[in-house]
Amino acid sequence: MHHKYDIIFIQQKGGNTVKVSYKKLWKLLIDKEMTAVELQRQTEISSGSMTKLRRGDSVSMDVLWKICEVLDCNIGDVVEFIK
Repeated sequence: MHHKYDIIFIQQKGGNTVKVSYKKLWKLLIDKEMTAVELQRQTEISSGSMTKLRRGDSVSMDVLWKICEVLDCNIGDVVEFIK
């Protein structure tokens, strides 16, 4: 069973299905005892970008970069590509 934030985005490329999961991001926030609101404030990303993350829509690399800077982590710590 998948939770609300498990599988975020499905993209077709050359006939391959790739799933992008932000599940690691939500777990990392829990580990760091940080809320999504605190993350948004510290990263200064728009409410629209936060909504995209919550809905499972794709976000820009700039948004992911800001998240990684604030959480002091690498992109692989917040997003995972699943074939």
